Amino acid sequence: MLYHMNPRIIHQLEKFYLSTEAQGMFYRFLMEGSLDHQEAEKVLQEALVLGRMRNVSLDEDLFLELVVAVKDQASSPGEHTSYTNNSHLIC
Repeated sequence: MLYHMNPRIIHQLEKFYLSTEAQGMFYRFLMEGSLDHQEAEKVLQEALVLGRMRNVSLDEDLFLELVVAVKDQASSPGEHTSYTNNSHLIC
């Protein structure tokens, strides 16, 4: 299997709101090419917003739900015309 390399690293603030397992999942998705750069940034943005709102570190299950939501939004942009790059899926 060929893996794609993406230089994106999870920064300290992002690490605070992601469990170790969720961080591993993020890197795995990048390496496999399951997330493109734009999707990866959106997932991390949403994770920060949700983590701050709940004051928790997101586990694997919740992180995966964010990934699915971001990918769903990207695959059907016509259904989300009210969203902009600065809007959040969870609000």
